[in-house]
Amino acid sequence: MSKYLNISISTLILQLVVFTTTQAQLPDQFQKIELMTEISNPIHLEFAPDGRVFILDRYGEILIYKPDLEISVSAGNLDVFHDFEDGLIGIAFDPEFEQNQHLYLHYSPSDKSVNRVSRFTMNGDVLLPGSE
Repeated sequence: MSKYLNISISTLILQLVVFTTTQAQLPDQFQKIELMTEISNPIHLEFAPDGRVFILDRYGEILIYKPDLEISVSAGNLDVFHDFEDGLIGIAFDPEFEQNQHLYLHYSPSDKSVNRVSRFTMNGDVLLPGSE
């Protein structure tokens, strides 16, 4: 048992050294860019295959940052229950997103005490609410 403990401690020390070294190099390797400042409760962001950045506000809004234009637009809102840890909390793009414009949203609808994953369709930068 002590053999495993020694390996774990050695591994931990090695990981700490790597983490410390990596942290020291971060300012030279990365640049901080604010995408948006007026968002009430951001919880998740995901890069679409076409380069847009989809940002979820836990209170139900889907925002899209368009890096080529350096602007953000609202794609729409879902009526969500957002107490506790609920709300609009996850997004995934269909493997064929560029062809079918389908995405999947993980959210808590306001009319039921459940969490749901639903498929929606985008029309450009607009979420089609009737497509669920």
